[in-house]
Amino acid sequence: MQAYGLAYGKINLGLRILGKREDGYHDIETIFHRIRLADRLEFTKAEDVSIECSHPEVPTDARNLCYQAVTRLQEVTGNQSGVRIALQKNIPVGAGLGGGSADAALVLRLLPRLWKRSISEDVCHSIAADLGSDVPFFLGSSSAHGTGRGERLTFHQLALPFTVVVCFPGTIVSTREAYARIHEYKAWKPGMLWNEFGQFLNEGADCGCLGNDFEPLLFGSHPEIRNVKTLMLDQGAQCAFLSGSGSAVYGLFAEPAHAAKAANMLTGRYPLVHVTPSGFVPPPDRLVS
Repeated sequence: MQAYGLAYGKINLGLRILGKREDGYHDIETIFHRIRLADRLEFTKAEDVSIECSHPEVPTDARNLCYQAVTRLQEVTGNQSGVRIALQKNIPVGAGLGGGSADAALVLRLLPRLWKRSISEDVCHSIAADLGSDVPFFLGSSSAHGTGRGERLTFHQLALPFTVVVCFPGTIVSTREAYARIHEYKAWKPGMLWNEFGQFLNEGADCGCLGNDFEPLLFGSHPEIRNVKTLMLDQGAQCAFLSGSGSAVYGLFAEPAHAAKAANMLTGRYPLVHVTPSGFVPPPDRLVS
């Protein structure tokens, strides 16, 4: 039996680093928001576990988050059946768009259905948090306010009233590399981003609240990322910011025509340019046989 599902990526509508924790991670505040760009995962029942991937640099052994998700599901369900997963990577690696996390979350959501097994939401969330800080977000839908490592989530059905243009400049920035550059912290208070985002969305306040604390840490050594942001602003974006720890940059456009013009200008210069229409909400998960 074969089936497939789509794993949608995300952008971060603001990302603030609040401080370093005793466990070595960082406390953050961010707003995750899904975009239409998605990886495609095809599942085939098998006796063992194997991963195939269209991207040559993505590991297909136990280092792969999908592989780890499968083995954790085997443990909690007691199911010793395997699966072959064919992963079509459309979300760039090292872009800050959550591709690997989205893929792992799709496995957690859909593989139990393929096996005709069930696990509780609490167990699923616990596995997701162990796999990575962003994975729990992708268990939900649309948008979420994230705190802690990003795994403490309040979900919202946010229909963002902007066309989103995402551009990946081709630079791969590891999350570990980005966090290693943090040596001081701004005086952010928890909850400030969410409050300011509400004022921006509902009252038309300045969109500076959507800023990303990684930008000043990365722009000096990666000028191509800064160039993408400048180009988007020059083409009429209301604002443009780094997503996650980079290197993709997104622009919010109030006018679809301006978004189309920006996307056309960026296409050909950079490896990936993607447009998500205003009000996009991912469709419900389903296994399509």
